[in-house]
Amino acid sequence: MTAATPDLTCATAQELGDLLGVTPRRVRQLAEEGRLVKRGRGTFNTTQAVLGNIGAAVLGQDRKRGVPANVVAAVGWLSGFGGRVPAPVTAVDLAAWREGCARWGLTADEAAGLLAAAAALLGANAPQFKVSPQ
Repeated sequence: MTAATPDLTCATAQELGDLLGVTPRRVRQLAEEGRLVKRGRGTFNTTQAVLGNIGAAVLGQDRKRGVPANVVAAVGWLSGFGGRVPAPVTAVDLAAWREGCARWGLTADEAAGLLAAAAALLGANAPQFKVSPQ
């Protein structure tokens, strides 16, 4: 008998609050503000929340104001390619991004638009895109 694999892509308000260091009430407020993606009754998309948290830290309090939540999450995702020598974003990486965005209810075109907006916000700190087959 095997144990069921937990779904790590969704969490309750309590679990997500513990992960982000905020109260469950704040998690629900963020969802009402459109800053978090709901997955179902009482559950939220963990990936989008964590990437949004990273993106908010990268942009800072002032720069993230007025930026849509999913663009902030895209900034968080792109920042993972940074470092002293940024790694290029490959076609495989982009496919994973599109798959993650599909779980948020977004189309492939919307996912690409989020990355374009995030890259514009990052400017010179944005990674290069290597989309040719590997």
